[in-house]
Amino acid sequence: MLRLIGTGLSYLDLTLRAITRIQEADEVYMDVYTNRIKDLDLIEKTVNRKIKKLGRKQVESDFLLQKALKNDVVLLVSGDPLSATTHVTFLLEAKKMGIKTEVIHAVSIFTAVAECGLSLYKFGRTTTLAYPEVDYRPTSPIDVIKQNQKSGLHTLLLLDIEADEKRFMTTKEGADILKQHGIKDKIIACCNAGTNERKFVYGSIEKIAKSGLEDTPACIIIPGEISEYEREAIEKLCTTNETR
Repeated sequence: MLRLIGTGLSYLDLTLRAITRIQEADEVYMDVYTNRIKDLDLIEKTVNRKIKKLGRKQVESDFLLQKALKNDVVLLVSGDPLSATTHVTFLLEAKKMGIKTEVIHAVSIFTAVAECGLSLYKFGRTTTLAYPEVDYRPTSPIDVIKQNQKSGLHTLLLLDIEADEKRFMTTKEGADILKQHGIKDKIIACCNAGTNERKFVYGSIEKIAKSGLEDTPACIIIPGEISEYEREAIEKLCTTNETR
């Protein structure tokens, strides 16, 4: 049996069903490759289990599937377990191998960002902003942003994570990369969404790029056409003083 369980955006988001399944499992692992995990020790205390960390090499191999052939295995994933295509692949491969699966969903960044005041129904395609390298400067995220803008849609821009190298892109870094690609719109910087430390800051890319917003996990929202209702919500739910 292979169970994919979402831990939400805080250890407090664990559902009763999730806690029960974790406590019953033979082996419990945490994916530390696809997101930054701040409170693994608190999760361990909550479920009273020791949790093993899984890095990129093991997540992308058949390590878990081989374990699940003979044991009841749980993979914990930050946010919702099916937000990343990596984990959907687990379900497909498990089906081919005759391994039973269960998915336990949880709070995700895809819904938590609505706290900034923008309507979820008006978001277009989501994209990820990667760290530029010497021989790798992807422009596809910029293409997605522009396509969404043509349709008047908001863009959720996920920021690069290189967990193995302990690199987690901040909204400040993301804004600076967007500036280099000629994006000049006002944006919403989101830090620690779904937690008590959450921040939603609305301002120009120029000011956010110069701000001290370095908390992670983080993402950026580039608004499309904003309705009067959304504008009022942004003014009341987001702060602007940190970017003045």
